[in-house]
Amino acid sequence: MDNKLLDNLELLTEAYAQTDRTPESEEAILAFEEKYDCRLPPSYRWLLLHFGSCHFLDPWIDSIRDLDWAYPSFVENYKEYERAYELAPRRLFPVGGMGDGSTVVEDLGTGQLLILLHDCAGDDPFEELAGSFDKLILEQISTVQPF
Repeated sequence: MDNKLLDNLELLTEAYAQTDRTPESEEAILAFEEKYDCRLPPSYRWLLLHFGSCHFLDPWIDSIRDLDWAYPSFVENYKEYERAYELAPRRLFPVGGMGDGSTVVEDLGTGQLLILLHDCAGDDPFEELAGSFDKLILEQISTVQPF
């Protein structure tokens, strides 16, 4: 796995030092994956395992505890989006959210992060957020100023 987060460990460490977030345990991640018969996207999994969830600014990144309600809710709600917008099948995984109730998902086929718009009036309920999970996190932590 090409991990741009690992390449920026010092910056991540500085940013997370300003939060009360703690890493997730391997056991908690495995239990979630087993419970929902899924696998967290690699960079998201790595961040949770080494630093934990984050909310430097929107979007926030879900913890395993958050995912325990967000994942099944997303799976159910996305079925409605597929019907309403006649969407082609995609492999998506929810990784966080926006303040307006929209869900941030990683497209497991392309690696892109997309916003699944909560209140979408158009033909496409998706808005591109970042080229990858790593890019989004690096953008967020670069805005965090040390004390």
